[in-house]
Amino acid sequence: MALTKTYIKSKKKFKVAFELPVEANPENKEIRLVGQFNNWNWEKAPVLKRNKKCFKTTLELSPGNTYEFRYLADQSFWINDWSADGYVRSPLSVEDNCVVDLLETPEEIKSSAQKRTRTKASKKSASDLTKVEGIGPKISEVLNEAGIHSYALLATSRKKDLESILVGAGKRYKMHDPTTWPKQAKLIVEGKTKALEKLQKELKGGKKK
Repeated sequence: MALTKTYIKSKKKFKVAFELPVEANPENKEIRLVGQFNNWNWEKAPVLKRNKKCFKTTLELSPGNTYEFRYLADQSFWINDWSADGYVRSPLSVEDNCVVDLLETPEEIKSSAQKRTRTKASKKSASDLTKVEGIGPKISEVLNEAGIHSYALLATSRKKDLESILVGAGKRYKMHDPTTWPKQAKLIVEGKTKALEKLQKELKGGKKK
């Protein structure tokens, strides 16, 4: 299941639906949504209500931010949302916090897409880098614009330079971790398909699970 976001123009807020499949809570314990939007406070956290397919709750959240969150069952154990927009390491545990990305409104996304429209010449020089786990079409475009047009160039890139490119592309890209990208790109260049598959099985979003 995915996070469902509906932008309410009159309120200038997103209505976000958070869902968990019933299989995630077979004992039917009380689950609440805790995160930065309620200061990780159980008492202030909304309860997820159960239907036939899932546990669900909704929140209205302001755009222009990313919000970290997790589900807490019976005040005793945590459950992650594996359809979240991203994941960041929690400062309080070895587990990752989930992230919902509300940095841009639909209008801003449309405007950003228009600004990033390429000329025919630049389209011809663009390269698809999405064989690397953790790189989607948008990040591939960002890397292309920064001059990384091939897996060979990506393979020789330094982590700090890749991080700088992501930061320069905007807030929504800062959550991504490029640590393994050069190694994956090198395996692609060298044609080591099995080694690449083995490495990528150990990754989620380009990071070690």
